[in-house]
Amino acid sequence: MPSLDHELPNPPAQEPQLRQWLAFPDTPATVKLNRLAPFYVLLEDRRGYLSFVATRSRTPPDPVPMTERLAESGWPTRMPWRNPYMEPHGPVLLMDSDIEALPSWPLEATAADALGAALATHAPTLASDASALRDELRARLSARLQNGIDTFVEGLDTEAVRVARAAGGLTVARYNYLVGGDERKRRNRLQAVKRYPILVDRLSSDDGYKLVRKAIDQGEPLLDCLASHFEVQRAVIRRVASTPLEWIDDQWRKRPHVLMRLLSDLEPSTRPATQEQWVQFDRAVALITKTSGHPAATTSNRLWLRQSASGGFRRTNLPTADLAATAAVIDAFSAGLLEALREDFLDLVKAPQAERMARHALATVQQGLGVERMAAVAAKWLVAWRAAQAAAESEMQLATGERWQNLLPDGLTIGDMQVVELTTPVALRGEAARMSNCLDTYVQACAQGECQIFSVRSEDGVSHSAIETQVKRALGGAFSVVVVQHAGVRNSKPPASCARVAPVLLRVLSGATARLETYWRWRTAVARLRRTDRVALARTAAARRALERVLPKRVGYRVLLEAGVAQFPVPHS
Repeated sequence: MPSLDHELPNPPAQEPQLRQWLAFPDTPATVKLNRLAPFYVLLEDRRGYLSFVATRSRTPPDPVPMTERLAESGWPTRMPWRNPYMEPHGPVLLMDSDIEALPSWPLEATAADALGAALATHAPTLASDASALRDELRARLSARLQNGIDTFVEGLDTEAVRVARAAGGLTVARYNYLVGGDERKRRNRLQAVKRYPILVDRLSSDDGYKLVRKAIDQGEPLLDCLASHFEVQRAVIRRVASTPLEWIDDQWRKRPHVLMRLLSDLEPSTRPATQEQWVQFDRAVALITKTSGHPAATTSNRLWLRQSASGGFRRTNLPTADLAATAAVIDAFSAGLLEALREDFLDLVKAPQAERMARHALATVQQGLGVERMAAVAAKWLVAWRAAQAAAESEMQLATGERWQNLLPDGLTIGDMQVVELTTPVALRGEAARMSNCLDTYVQACAQGECQIFSVRSEDGVSHSAIETQVKRALGGAFSVVVVQHAGVRNSKPPASCARVAPVLLRVLSGATARLETYWRWRTAVARLRRTDRVALARTAAARRALERVLPKRVGYRVLLEAGVAQFPVPHS
């Protein structure tokens, strides 16, 4: 088990050289085995990074080719560690095990090989003592391996070793994260992990923590950063930070975001504060999850846990029907809010960022209201949403193309003639049949707002002519309406009684400024969208109106939109 404190011969160009290394089993380099055997190698380069490598070969591994292999793969011990367990790199495997734990090493396989070799050589005299020999060989190998590990670890960064051990063990990813970078980053990382040891595994391996790692390396205030990252109250972060790590179950090191979400939903006075309460909390979560068959972070399970917390987590009665109904209302409210926000943000950014902005806004509501108040708001929203849905039937007709936006909703009487706007495909096709013309070919143009068709009829309902108009908008924003064509039956010249109608119709349409603005907004923002997009807008319109009515001012719908843009700035085109 050599330690290299000198320069290796012929090191890879521009790659870190080894400072020390440890191989197990420590078979002499001159030995050549008759089969492939497992070897584990622990390396530390000149920068202080570790690599824990498993390989199989007939001869003990040499540090120089091992270094070359790692160089070819780009020294994957650089952080963040993308695979915290095993990752193949050609003929070797990189591992992220606790290097001080003997089960991390091939001790049993090595002891078995040694016993087999001893029995093959001395079978007649040793067969009856095989068990004692096996124990002796294992103890001897354990002592040699432990001594080699101790010697290797003595050469590492003492403070990083201590902090990694306190956080759960001296794994490669933990250690490399703590020592990586310059001295300033090392100091900041050590301080952060001492304060928040539960986060060390996520900080050292999870790309989702990039912003947190950046804040730590730059020495920024971490409490606000973590509250924003987990989207919970700062008090929750403080509670976790003030709790000894040994009180917190190991599962939460892998899922700190779930723990933060669960704690955030609890009343501050019911959050676990003692070791016994943490044990009861973990038992309650396990029982609720097992009983429900759903993850702990589902709405119904979080409400159930909140109910259990009021009794110190000692009682976990089955949830009532009311609790399940409340969870369903909250989920419906959350889905409606998410969908409405997503659609509005899609007008500004691409889908992935719109999704992030919408989810951040939803978390803002959850954090700002708390689960109990959120349930009350959700119940009000459900009533408002159902009412808005009933009123939104015409919007869905617009979205599906069953009708299009009109300019003359109430019709117009001029003398003894009636003017009726045709706003559906059925109406256009019927008029085409009555007038023996091609009005049925205007469906798409009308549906996209390119033109409008009006039927001029006598009091008995007989159609005498049809007028095609277009809405124009000047550079200054003023609207006007022009007649494109006016024709009678079979595209003949319209009767005199109909000809007098067109100028009056233009004056009425041009004077309805508000209606023209509404029509123009529909034409430019909705009419030319794909049908699926129009339907999505119509579907969210009811949810949006209900949200605007029931959300409190401090987390109002417009406030959420503005906050989303502020949190995720929209790039300039």
